[in-house]
Amino acid sequence: MASKWLGPRLENFVGQHPEVELHINASNRLVDFQSNDIDLAIRHFDGQSQDLTSHLVFDDEVRLYCTPSYRLAKGLASVNDLAKTTLIITTLLPMWDRWLSEFTDLRSDERAKIPALHFDQTLLAIDAAKRDQGVVLSNALLVQEELKRGELIEPFSYRLSVEKSYYLVYPSNRSLSPAANLFKDWLLGQFL
Repeated sequence: MASKWLGPRLENFVGQHPEVELHINASNRLVDFQSNDIDLAIRHFDGQSQDLTSHLVFDDEVRLYCTPSYRLAKGLASVNDLAKTTLIITTLLPMWDRWLSEFTDLRSDERAKIPALHFDQTLLAIDAAKRDQGVVLSNALLVQEELKRGELIEPFSYRLSVEKSYYLVYPSNRSLSPAANLFKDWLLGQFL
């Protein structure tokens, strides 16, 4: 999210608030607000924590993406045609079996025979899909630019809900600084 969504929009915030100095740390590790000097974090979780104030930023759901040329080359007319593809799997979003079980008629043995590429980073998985290497599961937030440019398409409109979403979080027991409040308000405004 930091690279694909937040990074391209930071110029907007800095243009509006040049007096605020931002330090962005992109990590999959949970932020420890007690031992680190951090005001805000974006966390992908269920939004429930008694120690944090949580604001929903993006309600997550899993969608299928590929290039237009890959769809054409593989003849993807129905979701069952995914048996002819290569599945691009990300460690952080291992949802393929659930997605295929829910939206196709493919048996588990048929699903197991579909070739797969495994990536530990979503950016690499999306890049592989852009290079016609297969179909990828992601959310719309992370492929907005690719969809806008026509590099990726959503060949089927099936959406798998997940238990986690993106939340802006900060400690419940601490007041935000004026600068952190500005950034919080700006960030939440980006999703209205």
